[in-house]
Amino acid sequence: MSFDASRFPFDPWNDFAGVVMQQGRVQLDSDWNEWLAILNRRIQAGTMDTVGRAVYPLTTPFGFKIGASTDANGVHHMTIGAGRMYVDGILAEAADSTTYLNQPDGYIDPDKDKLPDGSYIVYLRVTERGVTYLQDPDIREVALGIHGPDTTGRTQVVWQIAVWPAATTRMSFGRRSAGSAAIRLKAARSSWWSRAEKAKATSVTASRPSRPR
Repeated sequence: MSFDASRFPFDPWNDFAGVVMQQGRVQLDSDWNEWLAILNRRIQAGTMDTVGRAVYPLTTPFGFKIGASTDANGVHHMTIGAGRMYVDGILAEAADSTTYLNQPDGYIDPDKDKLPDGSYIVYLRVTERGVTYLQDPDIREVALGIHGPDTTGRTQVVWQIAVWPAATTRMSFGRRSAGSAAIRLKAARSSWWSRAEKAKATSVTASRPSRPR
């Protein structure tokens, strides 16, 4: 993330429960950012500890449900159901049903990123990115002038459906299988697993510290 911030002092091992503002003191961006980080971790860790690392709610039963098909020309297609899913406590939401090629933040090249032949594992990758007024002009307060200073940035959760080649004809996740025509996503990775992806070419899951940061 690229923000004009003085520092990010948050450390989950400090066990801070909040930030207390004192009267007559200078306001710092680092205090506000740490308070948000404390609250965000509390929500994320509480959600993961309560419902698990990769779940979808009953209120959106088709959230990220995958449908697979092959047309008469032998071209493979994949549909992605609308709804919500929680990955390591982070909320990922597909506002509308979409396809593998048309997913909003997939950055898929229709010519180079076609679905492969044979068996493969489908997984949901969830990441968080920083957004400033350069990406979203509505963040800038127009009352400060067209060329006035920006005030804050935003963090945004983005998701991407990706595929991983399967070493065998069927790879099972619990009671479901990647060889079926329609599967529920059960393998999920987040941004902090990017290094593990390269190191574990045969795995769709990676380990992380027992205490989420």
